[in-house]
Amino acid sequence: MNNYKIISFVIFSLLLSSCRVLDFMVHPGDYQRRDAPKEVEIRYINEPIIIANKSGELASAGEKLPDKKFIISKIGQSFSINPGQTVEYVADNIDFSKYTFDIETDETTKEIKMILVDKDFSKVTLKSKCHTIERRGIVLAPKIEVAEGLDPEQIVITPLFDEKCNPDGYEIRYGARERGCREESQKNFENYKRCRDKKPLPNEFEKHKCQDSELCRKLGLRPCCTKQK
Repeated sequence: MNNYKIISFVIFSLLLSSCRVLDFMVHPGDYQRRDAPKEVEIRYINEPIIIANKSGELASAGEKLPDKKFIISKIGQSFSINPGQTVEYVADNIDFSKYTFDIETDETTKEIKMILVDKDFSKVTLKSKCHTIERRGIVLAPKIEVAEGLDPEQIVITPLFDEKCNPDGYEIRYGARERGCREESQKNFENYKRCRDKKPLPNEFEKHKCQDSELCRKLGLRPCCTKQK
C-alpha cells in the first residue's frame, strides 16, 4: 500500500512539473528569476477634475455638481462644454509631461472644446475667423496651420503665464480685435498684466485652503478644480 502511494506521488509530481514546463514554454513572460524584480507597466494616475464654462471662459466649478462625466485615454479624444455647463473628467493613464489639452472656444456659441494633444508634435489648425485655441504647458509656440478657403486674417498669439509668472503656453486666435474678434481672454489678459507689472497674486488665490492639483495649474484653473473628497 505504501509503495502504491509513493508511486502515485511520483507520477503526480512528474505531471505537475510537465505542466509547468509547458506553461513556461507558452508564456515565458510570466516567469522571472527569483532574484529579479518583476517589471510592470507604468500607469499615470490623475484625479478627477471638475470644470465649468462661464460665458466662454474655462473656470473652476466650485461646489457645483457636474452635468456630464468623461474619461480621456487617447490622444485626439475630446469633449465639449456648453455655456453654463459643468463637466467632470478623468485623464486615464495620461502622462502630462508629454501631453496637454488644446482648449478651443467658439466665438459665436461660447462652446468650449477640449482636445488631448501631443505637446511637441500636434499642430494648431485654425479653421475659421476668430477661432481661438489655448495650449498650456509648453514653452515654444506650436506649428500653426490655417484651413484652406479662409479670408486672410492676422494670427494673434498671446503668451500665457502661471500664477508665479513662469511662461505657461499660448493663446492663438485667427483674427484681430479690430476685425471683430474678442480681446485676449480677460483672465489671461489680467494675469499677463500682473506679471508684466510684477504685482503679487490676488488675495483670492492665497485665501483658499483647498489643494489645487498640478493639472489644475497647467490648465490655468485656480483656485480649486480638483474634485473634493
